[in-house]
Amino acid sequence: MSQDNGRNSPDKPGSEMGGFAAAYRKAMPYINSFYVLAAAVAIFGWLGWLADTAFGTKPVLFISGLFLGMISGFYYMYKMLKNLEDQE
Repeated sequence: MSQDNGRNSPDKPGSEMGGFAAAYRKAMPYINSFYVLAAAVAIFGWLGWLADTAFGTKPVLFISGLFLGMISGFYYMYKMLKNLEDQE
């Protein structure tokens, strides 16, 4: 029987997976904020496309939806990162 002494524990920063896991945990809020931004642009763009199809105003509402998605996504990203900064 060999003793591990916690050297290969995934929570230890010195272990190979521990360092990766710790870095991933620190990066997760930034990764999530990117996903929120991408989702906001996609959803508002899709809603603009649907409205364009219904009203026959192509591509005015689609482009407006993309811009609205970018604005709301960046606002949410700013809010999320600002809260993160305040917690530290």
